[in-house]
Amino acid sequence: MISVDIQLEITRLSNSSSPPPTNAEPVLSWNNLNYDIKVKGGTRRVLHNAGGSVYPGEIVAIMGALGAGKTTLLNILSGRIQGGKLEGSIQFQGAPRNPHNFKCMLGFVEQDDLMHPTLTVEETLLVSARLRLPDAKYLLQDKKDRVSAILRQLRLFQVKDTPIGGGGKRGVSGSECKRVSISMELVMEPSILMLDEPTSGLDSSSAEMVVSLTKEISRQHNICILMTIHQPSSEIVAQFDKLILLAQGKLVYMGPTAQAVQYFVLKSETNLFVNVMFKEPKRRKERQRRELPGHISTKSSSNCSHVNSGMMEEQANLILNEPVSMNSWFGEFLVLLNREWNIIMRNYSFIYGMFAQAVVIMLFYGFVFFQLDNDQTSVQNCIGVLALIVISNSFPIALPTLALIINGCCRLFCLYSLFP
Repeated sequence: MISVDIQLEITRLSNSSSPPPTNAEPVLSWNNLNYDIKVKGGTRRVLHNAGGSVYPGEIVAIMGALGAGKTTLLNILSGRIQGGKLEGSIQFQGAPRNPHNFKCMLGFVEQDDLMHPTLTVEETLLVSARLRLPDAKYLLQDKKDRVSAILRQLRLFQVKDTPIGGGGKRGVSGSECKRVSISMELVMEPSILMLDEPTSGLDSSSAEMVVSLTKEISRQHNICILMTIHQPSSEIVAQFDKLILLAQGKLVYMGPTAQAVQYFVLKSETNLFVNVMFKEPKRRKERQRRELPGHISTKSSSNCSHVNSGMMEEQANLILNEPVSMNSWFGEFLVLLNREWNIIMRNYSFIYGMFAQAVVIMLFYGFVFFQLDNDQTSVQNCIGVLALIVISNSFPIALPTLALIINGCCRLFCLYSLFP
């Protein structure tokens, strides 16, 4: 029977790895989580009475079919949910979740890799370290040593001088790119690391490597790791200490991986287990990349830490979308200035284009305003041409910079402040 084969394989592989360190107090726990969103004609509950906990050194997978509520649950636990009505309680390290402390101890890896294609792997991690590690505690050399250690742990040291690539530029592989995204969060030494489908778009061997390395990090640094994952192989499933299985927003199982099949066999629901783990509903399509796209924000959002009259609401005063400044505004500015300088100086087509544009504009304005008279009208024309020169040379620089601010500050979990 397929259930017996899966059980034997998962049990064998799970027993081959050492268990996580025992700890009486969970790092993160949640109880009676319900999440409702507004739909036409009323509300719809997308998460039903969810509960669970994760401990130091554990790696836990949230699994289920598309639309089961995996990403919704992960965004709720990370404080990144936006809109809707949330009920229940979430505790961090045995106390109601404090937004500021929780954000400083949380690492979150997006499903999409958000990095500059022209920066090298080492430069990308160093920028993250300089922004997220406080200067009062870490010298620049300490941050560089921290980056080097993570590069070796994630097996990225051999490609540390390789550009990230993307957008038609050659760079690191998909597996290496995902490991760089994980490394960017590990530089801050988080207590808990959350990953949104880190194996998406990877082949089976690369996906298994990413999960295996993540598990090694969890064991070595006693970090609890919580990730969503879709259609994993039995080898990948066996890497997890616990499984959280969701079906249509309802929790159907949470417990040790090796006991999952046995649980469903005893419940006479083996087909449900196989469908949740290994099959994709035919009625769903791959265009649903995100669950509830209208209600999930890529930056931290409002967050309540405890039950307040049986309800957690978005209008609460506990806000997570404020950047946590580890360093002074001027220090962050210098880091970003150095990053943008490196990006621009490596974009040769942009430099050549700006030079050619300056020459063309110079010739154009020179012919239009050639041999002006020495009267009041000519003076006004000179002032006008000076203004046009400034404007025409500012837009090509300002517009890409605005795009970088939007994608860099908001989407990368608000790593730095926009203003002093």
